[in-house]
Amino acid sequence: MEHDDRYQTWLRRSADAEVPEGFADRVMAAVHDLERHRRQRRALRGWLLALLWSRPGKVGIGTLAFLACVVRMVSVVALFFPE
Repeated sequence: MEHDDRYQTWLRRSADAEVPEGFADRVMAAVHDLERHRRQRRALRGWLLALLWSRPGKVGIGTLAFLACVVRMVSVVALFFPE
């Protein structure tokens, strides 16, 4: 049971550790910042999904895809024309 004795010694020693001043306030501030960041990301994601699933969003995506296809076709055809 040598390992158990070492663990118990470590447990007693760590239980006596001093907690820094304002530790709980810093932890709670970090938790609130994390929650605020998650809410902002969720709101941004919801806004983006609403935009993409709307009719103007679908038209915009279709237009971008069409333009990318046209640019690609023009670049392929341009390979056959000498400068």
